[in-house]
Amino acid sequence: SFLNQKEKILFKKINFNFINIQSYRFCFYLVNKTFLISKKQNKPFLSSIQTRIQIQTRTQTFTTLIQNKHQILQKFKSLNTKNYFQIFEMEENFDIDLKQLNLTFRTLQSQIHPDNFIKDSKEIQLDAAEISSKLNSAFETLKNVEKRAKYMLNLYNVPIGDNHRETDSQILNSILDTYDAIQQANNIEQINFLQEQNQLKINDCIQKLIIAFENKEYQKAQNETIKLIYLSKLENELFEWQPESIK
Repeated sequence: SFLNQKEKILFKKINFNFINIQSYRFCFYLVNKTFLISKKQNKPFLSSIQTRIQIQTRTQTFTTLIQNKHQILQKFKSLNTKNYFQIFEMEENFDIDLKQLNLTFRTLQSQIHPDNFIKDSKEIQLDAAEISSKLNSAFETLKNVEKRAKYMLNLYNVPIGDNHRETDSQILNSILDTYDAIQQANNIEQINFLQEQNQLKINDCIQKLIIAFENKEYQKAQNETIKLIYLSKLENELFEWQPESIK
C-alpha cells in the first residue's frame, strides 16, 4: 500500500521480496538507475537487472559460506568419508551422472578448501586439509569406471587383489591376439581400427557392469572388472603406439 502503481508493476516483474518499505524504496532507486543505464547502453532492462540480481546473489552466497565455514567443516567431519557415494550424496550405483558428480565436487571443494581456513587454528587447518584430500580421492575414484568398479567391489567385500587375474580363457585369448596385432602393426590406420574394436569391448563391459551391480551379481561384476582392467591396459598400449622406425 506504500508503493505507487508504477513501483508495484516493476517489482512484480522482477519478483523482489524485501521485508520493509525502506528496502523497497532503496531497491526501487537501484532498479530505476539500472533502467536508465540500460536504456543509455541500448540493453534490455530486465536482462540488466537480472544480471545485477545474479551478482548480488553470488555475493550473498559467498558471504554466507564464509560465515558458516566451521559448520560446513563439522558437517564433513560427521560424514562417513569411507563411503564415497555418501560424500557426494549419491546412491550406490555404478551408472552415475558424471556431470552432476563434477558439479557437486566443485561445490564441495570450494566449501572445504584449506584456503578458507588459513586464519583458523592449526588443528582446524589440518582437518580441512585432510577432508579436502579425501574429497579429491573420492572424486578421482568415482569419475573413473575402472576405479569405481574396484571400489564398489571392495564395498561389497568382493575385492580384486593384485594377483587376482582369473578370467575367461576366450577373453584372455582375444586380449593376447590384440597385443600381437599391436606388435605387428606398421601404420596408424591399423592402430585406429584396433582402438575402435577395443573401445567397443570396453563399452560392452561397462554395460554388463551396470547390469551386474544393479542385480547385485557381484561375482559377475568382479569378472567384468578384471576384463575391464585388461582392456584399459590395451587402450594405453594403443595410445602409446609408435612405428618401428621412430622407436
